Amino acid sequence: MTSDGEPMGEEPRSPISPHVIKRPVMTQVWRDVTFAHWPVPVAAVDALLPSG
Repeated sequence: MTSDGEPMGEEPRSPISPHVIKRPVMTQVWRDVTFAHWPVPVAAVDALLPSG
């Protein structure tokens, strides 16, 4: 999203990044992920996720 709340348009896709990233804003590693492997009612999870 842009600063005014509008969605950003699509950028061309390429295996080479069009932007030089000097310093990443954040990083993620697999230890930061949780996998839940038990049944949960769809409505309970759906209420926690954004639409779409």
